Amino acid sequence: MSTLAVDTITPKSASIPSIKTAAFKAVKHPGSHWTDGGGDGNSVIFNTVIFNYGFTESDITTDGRVYAPVNGIYRVSYQFLLNSQSSNAGTLYSGIMKNTTGSSANATNYQLGTYDYWDGANNDFARLAATTLVELTTSDYFAICLHSSSNTWYGGDNAGASYSYNQVNCELVGLG
Repeated sequence: MSTLAVDTITPKSASIPSIKTAAFKAVKHPGSHWTDGGGDGNSVIFNTVIFNYGFTESDITTDGRVYAPVNGIYRVSYQFLLNSQSSNAGTLYSGIMKNTTGSSANATNYQLGTYDYWDGANNDFARLAATTLVELTTSDYFAICLHSSSNTWYGGDNAGASYSYNQVNCELVGLG
């Protein structure tokens, strides 16, 4: 058996890189059911930030445009709960948009879309959810957009509710 004995260990480089954490989770619970995300264009404003490391909180809660704090690759996830008791049958259409909040799509700004049909039967609730990776610079933003104005989304029992039916999550997974 060998024994290694040293007095000091010196790093090869004088500076050890630090990893900057950037992540947030926010929910939308206005206290009543809603049909419009309330943000710029088709974007959704989330009224309660659960945690936030590195993002500008007012971006999340003001107009639905969330700017990247550092250049990198971000995992963006969201979910919404359809209030079937107040909705007509129809399509459930949503997306993660980059640098736009409109509904026009192209390969540059449309990062992920969901498309589903709800038949309006049995007063069932429906869940709409998606996750993707988005490459962002500090001058880029993403927005969660709902493109289905005929649907009513579940708003929770009150604005202070702790349910997470309608939420967005974002985390930095790689530096650019």
